[in-house]
Amino acid sequence: WRAMEELQKEGKIRGLGLSNFLPHHIKNILENGTVKPVVNQLELHPGYMQQAAVQYCKEHGIQMQAWSPIGRRRILEDGLILELAGKYQVSPAQLLQNDIIPLPKSSSMERMKQNMDLFHFEISEEDVSRLATMPQAGWSGEHPDPELAQKNVV
Repeated sequence: WRAMEELQKEGKIRGLGLSNFLPHHIKNILENGTVKPVVNQLELHPGYMQQAAVQYCKEHGIQMQAWSPIGRRRILEDGLILELAGKYQVSPAQLLQNDIIPLPKSSSMERMKQNMDLFHFEISEEDVSRLATMPQAGWSGEHPDPELAQKNVV
């Protein structure tokens, strides 16, 4: 982190970001670094919202970015996701309104267009709450603390 701070001071990079950092990782940087991260990329999707990490970043002014915002496609067939996609007349992958920047990935031109078309509808507060509280749908298995994940501590 200190090397990245030096690169920023030299003008070689503009902003510093994180990937897969949980609150205890970020706390270390905030307490020992001189530059606050501007963004944290974390696996986030309905059914795996990591509320504690999202809240911590919001409290410290760190923008969240969601990698795997559709849960590597496994949540696209979830009943709630399909219900709300029908209600709002959008694809299941377009249900991403939660003040978190999604980092979608697709090789399909149609899906790329859908990824860009997120602003013609607004999800009601009730439906946002339903998405945020849906049952755990799993995660990719790539956890920043693998030894803790294997012991089911996290």
